[in-house]
Amino acid sequence: MAQIELRFLTDFDTDKKRLLADISKYIVNIVHYGKVDLEPGDVSLFVPVLDTELSDSDAEYELEISEGSDNWPKDARTGLYLAPDLAKDALEDRARIISGTLRKTFAAHAHNIFEVNGIATGWVQYKPGQE
Repeated sequence: MAQIELRFLTDFDTDKKRLLADISKYIVNIVHYGKVDLEPGDVSLFVPVLDTELSDSDAEYELEISEGSDNWPKDARTGLYLAPDLAKDALEDRARIISGTLRKTFAAHAHNIFEVNGIATGWVQYKPGQE
């Protein structure tokens, strides 16, 4: 099961928050499990209440995705876990796919995406107009 923490660092209206949360769960499900149908328990989502007066980020929202050991990046041919450098590359690829999908709907909003597990961390940043 993947866990998502979605942190809003600027004001978003409730409908936009709901859409971002739904799209995030859906795309993480596809990227992590290759499934289109999202079953209860596949992806858990947390949206903490942040003190935005103290928070300091150049992103408007952040998505942190963590995963249990059952979905650490593996070699497609052998099924063995990837070495740390290769695992980091695989996590960054997953983060890039998720980021690209979110850019299509939320192109005006800067974000950070973190893909985290026990092997490595992948990270992608997006700022509008900086392609």
